Amino acid sequence: MVIKSKKDIENLIDKWGFLPFFVNEIEGFSIEEHVDPKCWFTAIPGPWEWKGDIIRDGYAYGKIFGKKCGFATLEWYRHLANWRRNGLDFDLRRDEGLVPYQDQDVYNTLTSFGFIQSRGLKAAAGFDKTGGKKGFETIITRLQMQCYVCVADFPYLLDKNGNSYGWGITEYSTPEELFRDRFTKGLYRCKPESSRKKIEDHLRKLLPKATDAQIARFIGQ
Repeated sequence: MVIKSKKDIENLIDKWGFLPFFVNEIEGFSIEEHVDPKCWFTAIPGPWEWKGDIIRDGYAYGKIFGKKCGFATLEWYRHLANWRRNGLDFDLRRDEGLVPYQDQDVYNTLTSFGFIQSRGLKAAAGFDKTGGKKGFETIITRLQMQCYVCVADFPYLLDKNGNSYGWGITEYSTPEELFRDRFTKGLYRCKPESSRKKIEDHLRKLLPKATDAQIARFIGQ
């Protein structure tokens, strides 16, 4: 399949359930390997420009595959979240002493806004020059890998004439806030290990050439 449009990407996400953005250790399992070269970081709009529209169409997106970005359907993202969270929402995880205090700062700041762009989140949580905290990118990536935070959109800056320019700015939210009951309904319905097994079985059928180790790394801990 050659990706030439946003709809092509959405069809592939629906077909596979998961879709990493960039080339990874599982051959053929990425947008990058299937996209028409004319649409890959050129003057012609392509996957980078379509990301926000795809999220708004109801797909999960973030750094969820080996700390790198990609998409998932909400059905499979729920299973991934159940496994990665070990069946615990953020407050329960914190109460069990499993959340570093700086992760709590970032998460609590984010939830107080609901939706917030990356620069604003860094400043509000004290990770700018004024606040002096370090390690924001590591923390926000970890929260995405745990499926407590996701990317909500990529709004563009506007010039004085109202025209967009530059790269889209990452806007964060939580999947609970972004997708509401489409995400939360049935989230913890089964045990985390059951969700992991469902993902593993699905990937084995989808990627018969992938090794056990590759699938394990993809699913994560």
